[in-house]
Amino acid sequence: MHSLLTRQLKKAGIILDEKNPDSKPLGQLLELVNNAYQELDRDRYTRERSLAISSKEMQDLYDQLKARSETQLERDRAMLRSLVDSIPDLIFFKDRNSKYLGCNRAYCDYVGCSEEELIGKTDFDLFNESMAEEIRELDHAIIDQGEVYRNEEWITYPDKKMQLIDSIRSSFHGVDGDLLGLIGIGRDITHRKQAEEQLQVLTHTVEQSASVVLIVDDKNRIKYVNPKFTQVTGYSPEEVIGKSSQYLQSRETLIEHGKEMQYALSNGREWRGEVCNQKKDGGRYWAHIVISPIKDPNGAITYYLCMIEDITEAHQLTEQLSFEASHDSLTGLVNRREFETQVQYLLDRNGDRRQHHAMCFMDLDQFKVVNDTCGHSAGDELLRQVSQHLTGKVRSNDTLARLGGDEFGMLMEYCSLENARKVAENLQESINKFQFQWEGRLFKIGISIGLVAITSDDHNLTELFRNADAACYMAKDLGRSRIHIYTSEDRDLAQRHGEMEWVTRIYRALEENQLQLFAQSINPMVKAPEKQLHYELLIRMQSDEGDIIPPGSFLPAAERYNLIAMLDRWVINNSFCLLMEHHAFLSNIGLCSINLSGQSLTEDGFLDFIINRFDETGMRPEKICFEITETAAIANLSMASNFITALRSIGCSFALDDFGSGLSSFGYLKNLPVDYLKIDGMFVKDIVNNPIDRAMVKSINEIGQVMGMETIAEFVENEETIALLGTIGVDYVQGYAFGRPAPLLDILNGT
Repeated sequence: MHSLLTRQLKKAGIILDEKNPDSKPLGQLLELVNNAYQELDRDRYTRERSLAISSKEMQDLYDQLKARSETQLERDRAMLRSLVDSIPDLIFFKDRNSKYLGCNRAYCDYVGCSEEELIGKTDFDLFNESMAEEIRELDHAIIDQGEVYRNEEWITYPDKKMQLIDSIRSSFHGVDGDLLGLIGIGRDITHRKQAEEQLQVLTHTVEQSASVVLIVDDKNRIKYVNPKFTQVTGYSPEEVIGKSSQYLQSRETLIEHGKEMQYALSNGREWRGEVCNQKKDGGRYWAHIVISPIKDPNGAITYYLCMIEDITEAHQLTEQLSFEASHDSLTGLVNRREFETQVQYLLDRNGDRRQHHAMCFMDLDQFKVVNDTCGHSAGDELLRQVSQHLTGKVRSNDTLARLGGDEFGMLMEYCSLENARKVAENLQESINKFQFQWEGRLFKIGISIGLVAITSDDHNLTELFRNADAACYMAKDLGRSRIHIYTSEDRDLAQRHGEMEWVTRIYRALEENQLQLFAQSINPMVKAPEKQLHYELLIRMQSDEGDIIPPGSFLPAAERYNLIAMLDRWVINNSFCLLMEHHAFLSNIGLCSINLSGQSLTEDGFLDFIINRFDETGMRPEKICFEITETAAIANLSMASNFITALRSIGCSFALDDFGSGLSSFGYLKNLPVDYLKIDGMFVKDIVNNPIDRAMVKSINEIGQVMGMETIAEFVENEETIALLGTIGVDYVQGYAFGRPAPLLDILNGT
């Protein structure tokens, strides 16, 4: 060490005295060296200690980073797993041997097992052998060739349901590029496919539809039209798409239905109706339209679907039938039925004393001469010419009608009696100047006119017609070809004369088979096996011209001159025979009701006649219900009770008609063994608005039910009345709400 140090010092230019080791320079040097070595030792210790400290910090830092990386990795892995599980598509992983490595929750739900149960299984554990074999071959092709496979395929899952799956399969590799297996992603498109197919069918149906189909957006712009649209309107799709639908509507439609249609649609409701629409060539066509709002999931209206059916031919046919039903086929004038309807409408709204109306009946004089001498063809031609002649002379707002035969009627609205008389005088003067020529022969005719004022006190149609007829009769009786204004003194004379004429017509109707049976349904309020449909049989007379004469015209005369029992016999005999020819009809209904007059109840032999007709025709008594009026029953209480008891003993039913109109109805009811109470229509028709009528109907119904009788309400004409009768508890209802009386033969034949 010393020699090494000496050599090093010499190199440094320092000479020591080796013989005197204690020399001062050497001592100093040694001290310096020693100090230097100590410093070196301290520095080495410091460096070693610092290195030790740094290594620990590095280890701690590494450990922290490692822990942080693993936490983040777990977090990322959980996030990825959550993401995969939240995907509604079917996701699965398989190894190279087609064994499941994992799947998402959607796939687990689809195959019906958990992921833990699925791992390690193959498709042979899930599907039938044929299906599993197809999947395995596909998996091998993907693994061997690295293909990406996409296809739509029907797969039968463990729940045995066939599902259409749109799938993508692909191989996946590790970081080193080694093939690890395959991944599959599938989506169930069964419902979508079905919807597409349904849409395709629907589209085809719409395209081939016999109805016009439009789709309009919420701005009223046309978005789609089908081919039928072009066929009906003449417009091509290019001409209308994007334009307002009002472009296709006529001015009449917009005026009549525009506000109503807009109100319904703006409130999200369907609108339907019959409208007149516009064609491209300017023509019009009638259409039945149904417009339905189409809403989005939030309930907002986005489109309107318009279904349009061209009903032009049907509308024209309806108008023609309506015209034929309301007009006389020979003259083209309004017929008696329509004339009565218009007069009744006027009477219903006739309440202002300041308004004046008038009506007249007209009867041609000398018509019979023409008809008898020249034949019916001449008579028909005369009626046609007279009708045209009268039409040209009446005011534009007057209604001229042929009432039957050579009888005419005229309704003059908003016309005083004095002005009506002037109109009638003009008509009479015109007819007096009229000449009819037939095959070289010349005929002059006249006209007798009966005139009656219509005041605010007039509300009875039958009475008004009777008065006009009486006035016309007086005009003829006083010398013909004149005008007679009705007064109350004319009534009795005209009534007796008119009734005697009806007696003659009744006998002739019986001889010439001019009586007919009509029927009107009696409908149960509650559908139940014991509540079957009934029918009331009614008598009608047919005029020589084929018109139907209502019973109110001839029955009063039949009752006054004791012919009513004869008519009752006719009804019983003919209804029994006709019903027995239609056994199926009888089997499907409950009862047929036949009206009996008070005279029939007291006539000797009438009860035996009915029993004999049951025996001779084979009619089942339990299918027949006889109706007698309350007033007739009370007037002959003892005989009525015996009559009812005798027929009920063989199975017939009885109904007390017009119940409630008598003064002592409830007191007599307990003495009459009837099955049904028919509540007088005078109480029924206004029960919605009249609390007194409503109370009467309710009382009658309660009394009837307490006494074990079923109730029938007459004159039921609207839905409001039906609903109110339902709350009261009435058993049956009858009236125009269910249909007017119709020929019985038509009902039996289902026409």
